[in-house]
Amino acid sequence: MNIYKTESGFEYLAIENGAHGRHERVWVNKRVPRLLDERGEVKLLGPAGLRVTEKGNKVLIPGERGYVALIVAPCGYRGSGRFTIRPPEELIITAGEIYESPRGSLGTSSTLLIFVPVDGTKVRYAYHRSGRLYGSPPNVVEEIYFDGKEVVVREVLSSTEDGVDEELLEAL
Repeated sequence: MNIYKTESGFEYLAIENGAHGRHERVWVNKRVPRLLDERGEVKLLGPAGLRVTEKGNKVLIPGERGYVALIVAPCGYRGSGRFTIRPPEELIITAGEIYESPRGSLGTSSTLLIFVPVDGTKVRYAYHRSGRLYGSPPNVVEEIYFDGKEVVVREVLSSTEDGVDEELLEAL
């Protein structure tokens, strides 16, 4: 998750949405804390809240609603990654696609920018991957939640069979 700055000093997240550099901006207030990973990239934002302006722009503001995380349904080589079961709509800030090559011929992954509530609610989602997976499971169910100290992403179930099966749907 990269935070960019405009010439006038305002900060925003750019969520890719396909080819040709198209992206959706989610503006970030400078007072919203950032949690960095070992490479120095932003892993999480928050605690934060979301405000939608009159023009429809989305702005992350300091608040206690939850943390903001980017989840990805990764693709296989020359395949796609799609969310088969998404988190509740009220937790999704925006969705996008990442093209692994300029036209997406090497694969297309799906992304969701979501709120992770601070009350410990577990948010589950499932995704299906296609293409050459080299042993990785095509169907995965994961959950993301705040345990009081940090945001945890945990794999609940993975299926090695192609297609969405009953066991995968029952896990949600």
